[in-house]
Amino acid sequence: MQKNSFVLISLFTVLILLLAACGGGSANTEEAAPAQDTGGTTQATEAPAEGTSSGFFLQIAKVVGTVEVRDSTDGTYAPAEVGQRLTEGMQIRTGADGILSLYRDAFTMVVVDNNSEVEIKTLAGTAEVPVTVIALLTGAAALDHHAEKLPEGSVFSIETPEGNTGKIIGSTVRVQYNPETKVMTATCLTGSCEFVRGEQKLTLEAGQAVDVQGLQPPPGAPEEMSVEQANQFLAMGSQLCGCEITIGEIRDGGLAEASPAPENLGESGDDSSSSDDSGNSNELENSNDSGSESGDDSGGGEDSSGGDD
Repeated sequence: MQKNSFVLISLFTVLILLLAACGGGSANTEEAAPAQDTGGTTQATEAPAEGTSSGFFLQIAKVVGTVEVRDSTDGTYAPAEVGQRLTEGMQIRTGADGILSLYRDAFTMVVVDNNSEVEIKTLAGTAEVPVTVIALLTGAAALDHHAEKLPEGSVFSIETPEGNTGKIIGSTVRVQYNPETKVMTATCLTGSCEFVRGEQKLTLEAGQAVDVQGLQPPPGAPEEMSVEQANQFLAMGSQLCGCEITIGEIRDGGLAEASPAPENLGESGDDSSSSDDSGNSNELENSNDSGSESGDDSGGGEDSSGGDD
């Protein structure tokens, strides 16, 4: 009897060990499956890198005369077109008869004057608080913000290779730069403007101007805008609209009075939308260019015909 009991106990013990072994194998199998799922899940949730492009651009509103753009310093210049969207790093050059207006938003306007070269250095910030920096390599460019004041934290400026910067707070400013003499002239037509280099800052009010050479410190106070400097704004406005315009009209409405913002202006979009979906406003600009300015602006006429083709 005791012998049979011993045999039963032994068999029972062996059965328990076998069941335990089977349970352990099952546990191992269950642990392996989640490990594979975890690996798959990690791969699936990896997001593409962000911040490689700001997504902002300046949209061309008006082209008069000879105006060309290129993607970078290594690129090849090609004729600028109304509706074209220019991004960071792109460069613009104008001929003796060339002038160009661009918009970042409905209130933020850049004008590149005759015989000038600029680079779009920075397009950052947000749609509500934009940061726009134009590098002026030679010639002249103007900034126009025809609203009461830039949003707090917003930057809208033109800088020269020496780091001399003309900024606006809510105004119209024209900056001229001669790379040979390294003289920068900032002229504030309306509102408030600033000359800035590092910690140095000089505030300009409407009707004031300042000349700064190279890395020399700015003068202690700005000068009154000259008649010639006022006429430079007048010439820009007249050429942009192809009409007679007064300095009073430019003071009241900014250079936007001569070249309004495009109706299809947006914060982002494909290049195809700027060329194919530009709407009647861009077509109207082209027709105006070829009409009112065809007599003197052969470059503008060529750009218009190129756009129609």
